Amino acid sequence: MPECINPLWPCALTGAAAFLAGFEGLSVVIHGSSGCYYYPRSLIKAPLLGSFILEEEVIFGAGERLRSVVSEAFEGAERVAVVNSCVPALMGEDLAAELAGFSVLLVDSPGFIGDAEAGYKIASEALLKHARITGEGVNIGGICLLDPFWRGNMHESRRILEMAGIPVGSILAYDSVDSLMHAAPLTISANPDYTAELGHDGGTFLGLEAVRKAIAGAAGLLPGADVSCVLRECDRAEEMVISACEKYLRRNDPPSAIICAQAGYADFFSGILVQYFGAQQPP
Repeated sequence: MPECINPLWPCALTGAAAFLAGFEGLSVVIHGSSGCYYYPRSLIKAPLLGSFILEEEVIFGAGERLRSVVSEAFEGAERVAVVNSCVPALMGEDLAAELAGFSVLLVDSPGFIGDAEAGYKIASEALLKHARITGEGVNIGGICLLDPFWRGNMHESRRILEMAGIPVGSILAYDSVDSLMHAAPLTISANPDYTAELGHDGGTFLGLEAVRKAIAGAAGLLPGADVSCVLRECDRAEEMVISACEKYLRRNDPPSAIICAQAGYADFFSGILVQYFGAQQPP
């Protein structure tokens, strides 16, 4: 139910930080209180910096504090991104003016504007507008440090592409920031809930039929690719799934299940239950 919001689901600030923190060579500054720093820091397990504003900065302005933190951030990275949080956003300070003289990426993604997926999209739009599509192959999208399956998704997506002889462009978002200067013209997502638009949308690798469709589409743009081995592996995997599910159904009735997941994963899981287990999906 998209209208049912879980208050424990990460906010837009956390989603933005998760996207940006995946890029090596880019320091991420959370402009906000200590809580707005430690919450994303505890979830994404990646280095972050914070301005840690207090009551005094809220009353008299946080520009001086932010400039000090950004100046220190440039000592350890060539590029710096500043993610705005709820309190500075409500204060209405002009961060671009406060940071005049610093070449920073400003991402206005306070938590109150939406959930983690919304923040991920906002940050991706801010950073990817500077990308250059000059490489070949396929970018891997939908990689988010908040996703407990992100590492496996990334490695499997890379393996599928390499099996077909398709070069991997940039990984969104777990790559060097310099990789965006030679990105590929097509992006295939491992998790469609985390949107990063770079080049053409090549579909998703979430599900066997989706893999078949996405890899065939990518091969159509790359004449040297050979997807036959990928398609054979999909067929073998599906045979194993059918065998295991038939064994289950010989002993049990079709399962009744409640799925708690993001939309992409939920649709994937429900599709498995309906297609291979004969479960009934309510209208």
